[in-house]
Amino acid sequence: MVNELTHNTKTIVKVNKFEEKESLSKLNLSHIIVETENTALAMYDEAMKC
Repeated sequence: MVNELTHNTKTIVKVNKFEEKESLSKLNLSHIIVETENTALAMYDEAMKC
């Protein structure tokens, strides 16, 4: 169902752990950002510009 909802859309998901990112990796999400990464804010800003 998530793949159908996110098809042809920009979807950004913020998670707290790398394990959560791994479990979501097979979904049709544009960006999955791990909150604890130092680059999370920069990645979010870049994704919003596209």
